[in-house]
Amino acid sequence: MPVIKVKHFSSIKLKEITESDAKKLFNLVETDRKYLREWLPWVDGTKQTSDSLDFIKFATEQNKSGKGLTLGVWLDENNLIGTASFVSIENGAAEMGYWISSAHQGKGIITQSCRALMEYGFLTLKLNKIFMRCVDENVKSKKIIHKLSAACKTLQERQWVRGSFQNSSVIRGEIDRPQWLLARQKEIAQQSSWYRYLFSGIGRHAVGLSLLVANGLFWQFGPKFLSPKIHLPVQTGLLAVSVVSFFRMQQTPQEASASASRSNYSCI
Repeated sequence: MPVIKVKHFSSIKLKEITESDAKKLFNLVETDRKYLREWLPWVDGTKQTSDSLDFIKFATEQNKSGKGLTLGVWLDENNLIGTASFVSIENGAAEMGYWISSAHQGKGIITQSCRALMEYGFLTLKLNKIFMRCVDENVKSKKIIHKLSAACKTLQERQWVRGSFQNSSVIRGEIDRPQWLLARQKEIAQQSSWYRYLFSGIGRHAVGLSLLVANGLFWQFGPKFLSPKIHLPVQTGLLAVSVVSFFRMQQTPQEASASASRSNYSCI
């Protein structure tokens, strides 16, 4: 099973939930039962640890068969705080589901976790389309769908809303592989725009000149404000930074763009 890094959150990873994690999963649901049951129909059926264990066994079988992929959202390796899943995979299309504990809402964790899972789905599982849905009243989930989807539409379906199944307006968002690749390329281009300036001829000259000026000023005025014991090590350090920076400035724009691309979402 994959272990997927989540961009912007070095302490967050997506990885499998095993049978030994049943107690953690049940405690997480129990702690947030009132909040979770508003939108998730399975919460009322999760009454004890054995119910969570049954779910984990089912999810493990789905993971092995390729009919789904359920991963836990883990904080600092051992702290389970939610899940991000392909609840079904069929004919190259997957429905994505997600939830996170109330204590970790509003930080962007679940949005970035879903982004990382989508990347894994398109690049590793070779999915053609990913879609997600929620009732229109679920404002927080709806925001995530709008962020992740290329297109959204409103449907009328019978869905779980605050404790019962009701006829509801449902927001369905979807994105296919070409749309996702295009959006990813645009994101990489935006992230690497400063690289392109920095590694352009003008950028390299500007950085080099700035470092030379800083060295010169510090060499001239540093001794007036600092004792020799302090001035010399600081001057040496600044010179070392200048030399290292100079050689890094020799990186080509293509290498810089590739570096920016690799820093996107990664899977280990």
